[in-house]
Amino acid sequence: MIRAKMQHEEPAAKRPKREELDDAHPTVEVQGTPGMEGLVADGDHGSTRRAVRANDVIELVFGERQNGEILRPPYMHQIFPDEMIQGYDSSLRITLHFSPCSLRVWLDVQATTNAAAPGPEAGGDERTDIVGLLGEKMQPGSFDLDQASLLKNAGSFALPDGLVELEEYKAGSRTFVLLYCPVLADNQALRDWHRRMQFVMYMYIETASYIDDTDPRWELLLVVEKETHAFVGYTTCYRFSTALKSLGSLQKYGFVERLRLAQIVVLPTYRSQGHAIHMLQAVYKLAQQRSAMEVSIEDPSPRFSKVRDVVDYGNAISAKLIETSLMDTKDIMFAERPELVEAMRAELKITPKQAKRLIEIDLLRQVDPVSQSELYKQFRLLIKRRLWAEFHHNQILKVYTPEEKKVKLAELYQDIESEYAHVIASVKDKLGVDTRFRAQLSAETS
Repeated sequence: MIRAKMQHEEPAAKRPKREELDDAHPTVEVQGTPGMEGLVADGDHGSTRRAVRANDVIELVFGERQNGEILRPPYMHQIFPDEMIQGYDSSLRITLHFSPCSLRVWLDVQATTNAAAPGPEAGGDERTDIVGLLGEKMQPGSFDLDQASLLKNAGSFALPDGLVELEEYKAGSRTFVLLYCPVLADNQALRDWHRRMQFVMYMYIETASYIDDTDPRWELLLVVEKETHAFVGYTTCYRFSTALKSLGSLQKYGFVERLRLAQIVVLPTYRSQGHAIHMLQAVYKLAQQRSAMEVSIEDPSPRFSKVRDVVDYGNAISAKLIETSLMDTKDIMFAERPELVEAMRAELKITPKQAKRLIEIDLLRQVDPVSQSELYKQFRLLIKRRLWAEFHHNQILKVYTPEEKKVKLAELYQDIESEYAHVIASVKDKLGVDTRFRAQLSAETS
């Protein structure tokens, strides 16, 4: 809580007690966006000298609370400036109750604040319009005024028409269905549902932005529980074409289709169950079916990058693209293998940059730091040279001294080796894995 003492504040002995404030200042209406009237908060005009972090006072509930777990949204800066809510003290509680299927929201705001604190009429700042700021990011008509309305609407939910079932699979004791819509713009009911999904995405992806769902090139994949249709997660893909120079002539150009995976979100209560893997594999299959050139990922998070590496490396092994030694026992520096990069791109629908990353992962698997110390040294130099080239291109290391650059490169290399070791250990069922990689995975997952 941030608070500055005002000269006109009452002495502590004269201030009313908390319970007296509750009795003296009953529930008042919180002004929000049109169509959201009637949503209320307990309290009065709060002190402009008070503020709380939005992440500390907002709770998300999807259906029922799981074992008393409190879900705090990690990113609220795109809704509340600087992630702060002004004019409230630590008594503020904001609970967003989501219907587990439709993702409609019952917004419950509870707060008790100091009635003697100055408001705008006394020269203070405006109190944060909680409902208004949340409403700006939500699909119109997504709010329910109370729990009864939320439950009533939840009981009438049905999956929109036009969804194609791609896969049914089990995770634990429950069965899930992966659904697909090839043209999101053509399905108004699904667009409305997707906009509610995007509101959830907005709180879980740091640099999230809403897509233009009227563009016919957007495709949607989503996962629901088979029995209840409870929402689990979704991903959006953008379909586009680019010119590609013909292999037979420098004068001829053709157009190839590409897919860009733009957003992928899995609700916290369903994470670590393999749903992101199923969605990513489905996108690759769609790319193969339509002979798309590749699938790229737009600004992947570190968490999803790990999932992507494990999926791609496992696919490369299954496709027998990595079955013989890539190692040149004389000089590892010639291990880039452009022909293998192109083969991976054609078979796995991954980008050349990702294919080169898979080759680096497999080189680490094959080299023994103890018995092949010289090759291991060459491997480290291979990675550091790539990092140096990337940073030189982006001028990231420009601010560092030569000695600081060496230290930074060493730190980055250690991070990369740790990431690669995790991938190798994660596909141990498909590939014989060295004991050191199993130990690495155990340390990271413990």
